[in-house]
Amino acid sequence: MDDISDDEIDAAFASCGYGPEKLKEARIAATLAKANGGRPSEWQISPEAAREVAAKFGQCRVKPDAIARLRAFLQCYVGTRRYHNFTKNIKPDEQQAKRYILEFACADPCVVADGTEWLRLEVVGQSFLLHMIRKMVAVASEAARTGRGAADPAALLDGLTSDAQVNLQVAPGEGLYLAAPVFENYNKYKAAPPEKPLLDWGPQHAKHAQIERFRVDVVESGIVQDGGADALLPWVLYLWQARLFGFPLAPEDPVPVPNATWPSVPDD
Repeated sequence: MDDISDDEIDAAFASCGYGPEKLKEARIAATLAKANGGRPSEWQISPEAAREVAAKFGQCRVKPDAIARLRAFLQCYVGTRRYHNFTKNIKPDEQQAKRYILEFACADPCVVADGTEWLRLEVVGQSFLLHMIRKMVAVASEAARTGRGAADPAALLDGLTSDAQVNLQVAPGEGLYLAAPVFENYNKYKAAPPEKPLLDWGPQHAKHAQIERFRVDVVESGIVQDGGADALLPWVLYLWQARLFGFPLAPEDPVPVPNATWPSVPDD
């Protein structure tokens, strides 16, 4: 969905009854819930509307320039950064805010059986939590879709990993899985074959072919659901959430629904 504009997203939701007025109502409900110390409960779109939007987006195709922007942004994650904004209850000056990424790559797009197109992202990193990766994907895909920071993606990411606090959106978790654990340091310093064999599930492993078949035929096939539009439902709900709560990519970006207790409701 990296090539869908904000106007196209708004039009798709409006076509099934979730236009500006419905968005305003949902923002008010979410703000009041937060002001009363509760969790927003009346902002979700209906399953029927979500399926309509998914069907509209099911035939979308990403353009090469959007893929190039996505890859450029993913490359900016490589190295050590502070990821306090990508998780909760961690301050920027804490040591555990620092995480290390070796590689973050985007494969070429693939159109599966019934017509939806998918991009496979692969990250190799150290000590990342799953929701951290989901936020990293959300930020990169939003920047690629909108073209935000295209001239200097590293500068945009610098702002999100600085001392400032930014409440980032979380991409759906349905497509996220651990492809392979890495035991490089164990193999280098602790393994002593044959008593302590190397831990490695690479191509040389006796079961590698079976592992790959399971990954492709079961795991990834389950994610894309044979290319049916229903596989996009988590992303449709995510897009609606981004319309509702906003998607700040910098500390100064507006947030339509306040995150803290707030005595008033939004005007638009």
